[in-house]
Amino acid sequence: MKCPEHQHLNWADYTEGKVENEEEYRKALQTCEHCLQLFVDCLGNNLESPPAGFVDRVMGGLPEISSFKEKRNVRAWAWLHYAAAACITVILVHFGFFDYISRLPGELQNFDQFIISDYYFHSLLDRLKDFINFI
Repeated sequence: MKCPEHQHLNWADYTEGKVENEEEYRKALQTCEHCLQLFVDCLGNNLESPPAGFVDRVMGGLPEISSFKEKRNVRAWAWLHYAAAACITVILVHFGFFDYISRLPGELQNFDQFIISDYYFHSLLDRLKDFINFI
């Protein structure tokens, strides 16, 4: 069966790599749904069954599936991590760490004002010293 718009294109040759103007085939695949369907059908016809014993060799090369006991150990470690995180959180709440964090921005503002006032006080002392030294 041929595409009504692209009758000169032979999709069987294209799937086997026997064409020279591949760009024309690619444009047809991008613009024409009928050509795309013909291309997929040709690909399906070219598929071959794997040789006998292929599946057995592939499956034999895969690592064994972990046992139930190993999965249970992984779950136990996950619960241990959750329990450790919960204990650390309880300890931090008990010692008021999160309260300290919530007050921190206000304390930083007060600290900034303290530094400014301290600098102003020291500059006044320096001026007073300079005045006394001058006299």
